[in-house]
Amino acid sequence: MGRAKEAMKDPSIQQIMSDPVMRQASDHLRVLDDMQSNPTSAAKHMQDPMVKRNIDLLVAAGIIQMR
Repeated sequence: MGRAKEAMKDPSIQQIMSDPVMRQASDHLRVLDDMQSNPTSAAKHMQDPMVKRNIDLLVAAGIIQMR
């Protein structure tokens, strides 16, 4: 968990985590929450290039895991 904690100090990671697009999808569910509660929604969200880039950065930083 130390890696994720350190990554949260990164301004670009902080920006992603507070980004309105990442926090709210078209159905008013948070993208990250939606992906966690409904893993099949990940494919839908990953079609958005900005969301995909942000998710890829969060995975690389150790903030989230994709299974």
